[in-house]
Parts: sequence; structure tokens; C-alpha cells
Amino acid sequence: MFKSIIKLLKKKLFSLYCLTFSTLYRIGGNYHKAIFYLDKLTRNDEVSSVVWWKLGNLLGIEGHWAEAKKAFLQALRRNKRNPQYLYCLGKIEENSGNAKGAISIYDQVLRHQENSGPTLLAKGNLLMKKGNFGEAVPCFYKLMQLEPHNPEIYNNIGLCQLQLNQLELAESFFEKAFILKPKDAVIVYNYGMVMLKKGYYEKAIEVISKLIVEDRVEIFSSLGYCYSFLGKYAESLTFYKKALQIAPHYQENLINLACTYAKMGENGKALEILKKLLRVNPYDVNLLNNIAWIYENLKNYGEAEQNYYRGLALAPQDPHLMYNLICCLHKQNKHCEAMEMIALLKKIPEWSSMAWSSLAHIYEKMGEKNLAVDCYNKALGLN
Repeated sequence: MFKSIIKLLKKKLFSLYCLTFSTLYRIGGNYHKAIFYLDKLTRNDEVSSVVWWKLGNLLGIEGHWAEAKKAFLQALRRNKRNPQYLYCLGKIEENSGNAKGAISIYDQVLRHQENSGPTLLAKGNLLMKKGNFGEAVPCFYKLMQLEPHNPEIYNNIGLCQLQLNQLELAESFFEKAFILKPKDAVIVYNYGMVMLKKGYYEKAIEVISKLIVEDRVEIFSSLGYCYSFLGKYAESLTFYKKALQIAPHYQENLINLACTYAKMGENGKALEILKKLLRVNPYDVNLLNNIAWIYENLKNYGEAEQNYYRGLALAPQDPHLMYNLICCLHKQNKHCEAMEMIALLKKIPEWSSMAWSSLAHIYEKMGEKNLAVDCYNKALGLN
């Protein structure tokens, strides 16, 4: 009897020793040593689920995903319904690149604990990363009810709605996030960007200008874009050039700079920039589209047409290229070729109206008024 008491006491002292040193090393940031002491403790068959959970967390911090997963599974064997252990296992699956498995585990957690804030946030963020914005929104809506004063949640909903092209809703949620946290650079930028996408360029400038002190390329580039659309080309060039000082090879900024030069009538400078980019990225459809657009402005329709066709060879279903080529062919009175392209554009539902309208313009130019009227009616959805 006395020996068994001594043995039990030794076990408890050993457990206390390992836990104490593990905790001290963890607080000191020496996770390797903290793991060492917990690992010693787990060799005891009677170790609790909490110890396995702590070990899993430390292994996860160190990026040892496989070992962390084993630790959390051990914790769950001892306490199968603990949602905290399930959540940690889900995070490990996510960090290991198993998004499908992580979401499945998060769903298990939410079946046990439907108002688990960390799980709703993790699932929503993961769905956003996967591009499933419509599926992510309900997670954030539920989280919003739990944390109505959390600006990050409103920001996330705004990002989802922005990707779903629901600009009014996106603006509404970004505005709420902005009111709650007006000095947060990410929120301010997102709020400004939705204004830009809605074409509220002056409001976008007002919001994004708050971030000028940060010297970020996307801030200067966005301001340049807004000023360009307002016809304030001097201000636009100033901001594009500031962006170039930070990131000389930032393609989006260079394309926008080229377009601004084209709007100013400096087509040579515009083409020089775009052709340099094209030499680096010869299969970039956006570059070919912009080069074609500049040639079209120069009334060099042959070069414009050639570049539109080059773009379509790379992206045969690109509706922007199709529409721009139709306009270019229409200007050259190449009605048959334009009609062939219109027939393809009509097959894209969201572009069908534009296709019928383009066909109406062609018939109108050809003097076929009845056919033109019929096409205009179809463009308006009246037939």
C-alpha cells in the first residue's frame, strides 16, 4: 500500500515538474523546450486530454502540422465532444492545405456549438480564401450578431459583397467598419476602393487620401486612377509616378499610366509603356486589349484589329475583347465580320443586350431601319 502511494506521488510530482517547466519555457518563447517537457509527459498512458491539447498547440505554433494533428486526435480520443479540440484540429488541417477537411471539421464544431465565434470566423475566412464568397457571407452574418461592434466582420462582409459585385451592400458594410474603426488602413482602403468601383471618384479620393502617409503603391495608383477619370491628368500623373518610385515594375500602375497618357493624347508614350510590358508578358490579354484601344484612338484600325484578334486567340471567350473588336470593325464598315463576332457575344447572357445593341447600330448604319428597331427592342428585352 505504501509503495503504491509513493509511486502515485512520484507520478504526480513528475507531471507537475513537466507541466511547470513546459509552461515556463512557453512563456519565455522557447517552444522547442516546452514541447520537449510535454512530450516526456505524454509517454504516460494516463495523461489527460488537456496535456495533448497543449502539446498540439505548441507543435502547431512551430509548424509541425502532422505531429500537431496526432496530438489533437489523442486529445479527442480522451474527450470526443470537446469543440475546442475539434476547432484546433480544423486549424491544423487548414494550415496543412486540407481546406475541405478543415471546413468539414468546422461544421462539426458548429453542430456542437453553433455560436462558436472563432469557428465561424475561421470557416468564413477559409471560404473567402477559396473564392466561395457567397458561402462565406452567412458565417460572417452570424458572427455579426455575436459581435455587433467588431469592424473586422463588417469589413469581411464588405469584401465578399464586393467580389459578388453587390456594390451597394459592399459600400454599406465598409461604411459601418469605417465608422467603428476610422483609422484602420485596410478598412479605409477597402471603403475607398468600393467608392472607386462605383465611380464616385471624388469621394474615393477623399477617403483614400487619408492613407497617403503610408507610402503604399496601391494607394498612389488608386488615387492616380481616380484623378484620371476626373480628367485631372496632372494630378493623376503625379500619383502614378509616386507609385512607380515605390514599385517600378507594378504592372497595373503602368497600364493605368499608359491609359492616362493616351487620354492626354500622348499615344506614343502610352504605346511605349505597354509594348515594354508586352515583351515581358507576351500572352497578357489585358495588355493586348489596351494596345489595340490606343491604336483605335489613333484611327490605326488595322493595328487595333490585329491586336484584338491576338487577344482573342489567347482568350476566345473574353467579352470585353469581343465587344471592342466589334466596335473596331464597325468603324471600318466591316459589317459581316462584326456580325460574326456579335453572334458569339450574344451567347454570353450578361452581354446579350450589348450584342443586340451593336447589331442595331450596324443595321442603322446600313439603312435597315426596321431591322435596327427590332434589334434595339431585343436589347431592351421588349421582344
